[in-house]
Amino acid sequence: MLNILAYSSQGMSPEEVQTLQASRYIVLEHYVQRLLRKDMKRTYAPERLKHWLAWLAWQMVQRNQTEFYLERMQPGQVGNDRQRHHYQRTVIRIVTIIQCIVCGGLAAWLKGGLKNGVVGSGNGILGLFGGGPGNSMLGWMSPGIGGGSQGGASLIIILGIVIWLVTILVGRDVLPTLTPQAIWHGLFSGLRAGLKLGLAMSVVAVPFFTVEGGLQHGISYGLGIGFFLGIMVGLLRGLGAGLRYEVQKEPEETASFPDRLIDGFTFGCVGGLSFMVVEDLLQVSHQSTLIYSAIVFLFFFFAYGFGGGTSLFPHLAQTIKPAETVTWSWVHMTQDMGMNSKKSVLVALVTGISVSVVIACVSSLFFFNLSYGLHYGLVFGIISGLIVGIAAILTSMLKSGWSSTMLPEDQHTRPNEGIAHSGRNALLGACFFAPLGGIASGIACGIGFGLIGQLATWPVMAMAFTVMLAIIFFVIFATAHGGIAWIEYYTLRWYLWRAGSMPVDYVRFLDAASEYALLRKVGGGYMFSHRLVLEYFAHQFAQSDR
Repeated sequence: MLNILAYSSQGMSPEEVQTLQASRYIVLEHYVQRLLRKDMKRTYAPERLKHWLAWLAWQMVQRNQTEFYLERMQPGQVGNDRQRHHYQRTVIRIVTIIQCIVCGGLAAWLKGGLKNGVVGSGNGILGLFGGGPGNSMLGWMSPGIGGGSQGGASLIIILGIVIWLVTILVGRDVLPTLTPQAIWHGLFSGLRAGLKLGLAMSVVAVPFFTVEGGLQHGISYGLGIGFFLGIMVGLLRGLGAGLRYEVQKEPEETASFPDRLIDGFTFGCVGGLSFMVVEDLLQVSHQSTLIYSAIVFLFFFFAYGFGGGTSLFPHLAQTIKPAETVTWSWVHMTQDMGMNSKKSVLVALVTGISVSVVIACVSSLFFFNLSYGLHYGLVFGIISGLIVGIAAILTSMLKSGWSSTMLPEDQHTRPNEGIAHSGRNALLGACFFAPLGGIASGIACGIGFGLIGQLATWPVMAMAFTVMLAIIFFVIFATAHGGIAWIEYYTLRWYLWRAGSMPVDYVRFLDAASEYALLRKVGGGYMFSHRLVLEYFAHQFAQSDR
C-alpha cells in the first residue's frame, strides 16, 4: 500500500496527498490512472480496458478465485436467466444443426433421384460404387415401402435410425438397461407419435398429389409420404423413449412451444437445404428435388423440433467440461465388456424386432402382400439391429476404456490451451472409432442385404453404407467427446463479447493488461497484480451495476 501510495502521489501537492489518504479507493483510482498513462502503444482505450477488468474482477470475486484461466469460463457468467436461456438454446441449435446438415446431405446422396428420365439410387452413392442406373441394384426391394417412395428413399430409414440411436447411446454416460417397462413405454410413445404424424401428413399430401397427377397418383404418393414420415418419427420417438426411460425423472424436453417452433423451423430449413444442395450437385430434376426437400423439411421439423431431437445430447450448455487430457485403459474396457455386451445385444434385438414389425405391417397392410412386407421388414430389421448393436458395443468400449479429464490449473502453460486440446482430442477419438464403426456397420449391411435380402449387389450396398456410417460415427463421436465443450466455450465467448463484457481477442486484452502491470501471467493463467487491485476493480463493477 505504501508503494502504491508513493507511486500515485508523484507530482502531487501536499493538499492532494492528504486527499488521497482519506480513501483507499481514491488512492487505487489514481494508481490505475497513472499505470494506464504509461508511455506504450495503446491497444485498447483506457476506459474500455478498465470496464473489462472490472467485469473480470467481479467474476473472480464471486467465484472466490485468485487466478483466472480462460478455458475455465462457465455459462453461469452470462448475465441473467433470460440471457443464459438464449445461450443454452443457441448451443443446442448449433450442435443439432451440424447433425441436420450431415443427415440431410447423406440422405440425398443415398436416395439418388430422377435423372435423364431414370428414377432411382444409381445417381447417388450406390451408383458411385457400381450399383448401376436407377434402382436396379435393389432388385426386389426397388419399390420401397410404399411404392410411391423410391427404394433409395426407403433406405433412409436405416440411416435415420442409426443416427438417432447412436447419438443417444454416445451421449449417455452408461449403456441403458432395457426393462419390460422401458420397452412398453417406448412402444406406446412411438405408436402415438407415428400415427399422429402419419395420418396428419397423409391428409395433407393426398390432395396435393391428386391435383398434380390424379386420384391414384395422389393416394399412392400421399399415403407413401405420410406413412414414411410416420414410420420414421414413430420409430425414432419410440426407440429413443425406451432408451431414455431410466432417466425419465428429468423432463425429456423442457423447451417452450415457441422455442420448439423456432427449433423445428430452423432444423427443417437446414436439413432441407442440405438435402437440396446435394440433390442439385447430383443433377436431380428440380421437381423431384423440391418434393423430397419438402419431405425432409417436415421430417426435421417434427423429429428435431417436437420429437425430442434436441435432447439427444443431454445437459448441453450447463457446465463446460473440456477433454483436455485423454487416457485409455484396456483393463477397464475388458472388465465391463461382459455386462456391456449383454446390454448391446438387448438393444440390438429390441431395435431389430421393432423395425421389422413396423415396416412389415405397413408394407403388408397398406401397399403390398404379406410375403413382400415380411421379407422387407426382416431385411431392414436385421440391418438396423446389427448396426445399432455394433454402435452400442463401440460406445461401451469408448465409455469404459476412454477417460477424459481437465488438466490441473498449475499444469497450464499457455492461455486457452485446454480448449485447443479438447478439440484435438475430439478429432483424434473420432478418427480412431469412426472407421471401426463404419467397417463393422458395412459388414452388417452386407449380411442383411446379401444373406437375408438375397441381393447380388450386396457388396455395393455394404461399401456405400460403410462410407456413410463412418461419416456419421465421426460426427457423433467428435461432437460428444470434446466437440460439445469446444462449441459451448466459443458460443459463451461470443455471448460475453456481444454483452460488452470482453473483447473478441481476449488473450490479447489480458496480455495488454499485463503490460500495464494490472495483471500478471501465472503459467497459462492470469491474476491481478495485487489483491487490492482485484478488490478495486470488483468494487468499480459493483458500483456501475447498480
